Order: sequence, then C-alpha cells, then structure tokens
Amino acid sequence: MTALLIVLIYLAGLSIVLHTYKPLSFLEKLSIPLLLGCFLTSLLMFLMSLVHLPLTLVNIMLGLVITAAGIGGIGYKNLSAFFQSITDQIKSTKIRIDFIWLGIVAFGLLLFYQIALKGMFWPITEMDAVAGYDLLAKGIADEKMLSNSILMNKELVLSCGPRLFYPPFLSFINALSYSLGYETPKLINIVLAGDFLILFYALVRRLSGPLAAALCTLLVLITPEMFAHIAFSLTNYPSAIFSSIAVIYFYLFFKEKDSAHAILSCLFLSGSMMVRSDNVVFIMAIAPLIAFMIYKKNLRLAYGLAFLSMPVVVFLAWNLYTKYAIGIEQNSFFVKEYTWNGDKFEKLWSYVFSLIKNKSLYGLSFYAFFTFLIINIYFLIKKDMWSFLTMILVAWIPYTMIYYFIEDEAYLFAQGGGWLASGYKRGLFSYIPLVWFYVFVSRGPSIIFQFIEEKVFGRKTILVEQTNE
Repeated sequence: MTALLIVLIYLAGLSIVLHTYKPLSFLEKLSIPLLLGCFLTSLLMFLMSLVHLPLTLVNIMLGLVITAAGIGGIGYKNLSAFFQSITDQIKSTKIRIDFIWLGIVAFGLLLFYQIALKGMFWPITEMDAVAGYDLLAKGIADEKMLSNSILMNKELVLSCGPRLFYPPFLSFINALSYSLGYETPKLINIVLAGDFLILFYALVRRLSGPLAAALCTLLVLITPEMFAHIAFSLTNYPSAIFSSIAVIYFYLFFKEKDSAHAILSCLFLSGSMMVRSDNVVFIMAIAPLIAFMIYKKNLRLAYGLAFLSMPVVVFLAWNLYTKYAIGIEQNSFFVKEYTWNGDKFEKLWSYVFSLIKNKSLYGLSFYAFFTFLIINIYFLIKKDMWSFLTMILVAWIPYTMIYYFIEDEAYLFAQGGGWLASGYKRGLFSYIPLVWFYVFVSRGPSIIFQFIEEKVFGRKTILVEQTNE
C-alpha cells in the first residue's frame, strides 16, 4: 500500500512535468514530480474535505489516479517526446572524473545520512508539531476528515496558539503516514529535503559549473538551523523548499521567457501557500515583476493574472476556511488599530539584524550574500540578476513587517521562544537557498568559480554533463 501511494503521488507530479519538460535537465525531471505530487495530494485532500468526502486511503488514491490521468491525459501527446528527451540526455552525457566534486558530494551524503538517522530515531517532540501539525494529522488519520473533533474544538484551537491555523499541507501528508500504520511521519520531511537538494543542485548546475553547484548545495545543506530541521517534523523546511524553488523558477522565466518555468513557479508558489500563509510575501515579490513584464509586452495580461490567481486562491481558501468553518481568523494575533511606534520599529529591525548575523543559526549565508553583493557591484550596475534581488528584498521586508503588527509585544521580543526568536528565525529558511543561489550564479562570482573549475581543477569530473544545458 505504501509503495502504491508513493507511486501515485509521483505520477501526479509527473503529469505536470509532461507539460513543462522541454527546458528541464534530467535531474529536474527526476526530482520535481515528488514535490509537486505532494502539493497536489494535499490540495486534493483539502478539496475532498470541502465536499465532505472521507479522507480514506482508497479515496485519496482514486483521486490521485484521476488527477494524474486528467492532467497527464491532456499532455499525452508529449509522452513519447518526454521519454525520448530523457534518453537523449542520458546518451549525450560526458563522464569526467573530478575528485573534488566527488568529495563534496560524498561529504554531503554522509551528513544527510547522519541527520536522517537522528530524525528517524527520535519521536516528534517539537511543541509546534505536538500541539499543531502532528496533532491535527493524527485527528485526520483517525476521523478521516479535516473538520474533525480537534479542529472544530474552538477552545482547543485557541489553547494551541497559532499552531492549528497553519495551512494543512504537512498535516495532510503526515496523516497519510499515520493512516498507513507508521508510528512517526518523520521520514516525509527527510525525503522532501533530500529531493529538494537534488532539485536545487540541478537548478544551480544549469547556470554554473558542477563544482560550484555541488558546493552551493552543500552550503545550503549545512546551514546550521536548517540542517537541524531536516530531523524535525515542522513546516519551516517544506516552506523553504516550495517558496525558494518558486522564486528561482520565476527568475528563469523572467530571464528566458519560457512558459514552462512560469507554470512550475506558479505551482511551487501555490504549494508554499499550502504550507504557510506568511509565504504570501512571495506573491507580493513576484507580482511587481509580472506587472513589469506586462508593461514591457513580454507577457500578456491574461497570463499574468492566471499566474497569480492559483496561489492567491489557495491562500484565500484556507483563510476563509479557518474563518467560516472553524470560526477563528488568522489575524487574531495582530493589532486591531494601527498606530505608528518608532521604538518598536527600531527594536524589531535591530533584533532582525542580530539574527541574520548569528553564525550559529545561518552560518556564513548572509555574510556571503552581502560580501558578494559588493564584489558584484560592477555587474549590479549592469542590472545583473536585478529581478532576483528584487524578489528577495520585496519578500523579506514585508515578511519582517508582519511581525511589527503583532499585538503582544512582550512575547514578540521574548528570548528563547518568542515570535522573533522562533517563528521569524525559522521563516528566514526560505531565503537561505536564495542567497546562496545568488552567490554562486551572479555574474561576478560566476567568473571566479569558472576560473577555479577550469584553470585550477581542470574540471575532471565524474559528474554527468548534459550538452543541452
């Protein structure tokens, strides 16, 4: 049953790839289906909940069959061309031996194996999971519905703080694990993280060399706080996966004007809305660039609105569900009347900068980002990756300001477990892959890494290089 469910989830995601495969590398085609399949599964379970269809494994698997057949059926003419493209990519590979690349990958695999063992050994103990996502997952698995005795208990929901307000992606996926009889769903986050690292490597590899891509992926993996969260069952790592990949694919769409990238960005952005509502800031970040493309006549208005409609609908659907089905609004933690507080604003940003400078949390991520911004200053003037930087800043500033409007100021700044010390800190995970992507892909650093690969190491790699990249 487990194997069949995994295959159906993968096929649901693969049905999307049938429509977007042309510009994708082999590793992208391999890794995208699982992530998008999980999103489609959670979306399917939410839609089933809205029509009060029991969330049994049989119903879910039938829904996945219909989803995969429906989406894949539309693109059935692409099926032979899709498999032919994979065959061509495999045949056109060149194998070179690079022990530096091999060492980086082996070290990364060893670290990932160790954190996976830790995750599988320890039970779920994180407060946000025990009193939130995992609690709801157990209720879904037991009662076969989202509107179960946990979520419909208003007093219980309020006593759990905001933990039961989060969109149900992780709760749905974890519920599948419990429905299959497993004692813990921790393997899910581990598999999602591993699949993400493969996809991230593939995306960096498209715009840089294999050595740079391996090193960039390793640096994302070993970012201290993110690395620890691979072993947790929280929403933060999945949130970083979907939001960062959405931004990267939109950057590729903005750069190359290939609609396949736009479709993938839209779906990953919608997936991020199913994980955490505060990812709405990435809709805000992408929307101005869509407007710019429409203004420059690089994108039709209807297509731009279609791109934004799906993530916006997903965002609104969950917020309306919590308001009318549960009877609680997600904005209940925010100030009711706006008044400017200069001291709070200054204190907020001081706290934020102290966090991003904390190497025990984010390693050298933000140090490297700002350093390479300076190194890349000449190319910045030439508008190198300006769209990508715009998305980072336009998302990050509103994300920070969300916390300015939280009403309980004492808990906002509380050390150890306050809003900033826990929620905001982990929310920055979404930016870690983005800042490292910029460090390794922007024009100035690319020249440096290209010189290192070609002149210093000679690029003798065991990596599969695809001529169509």
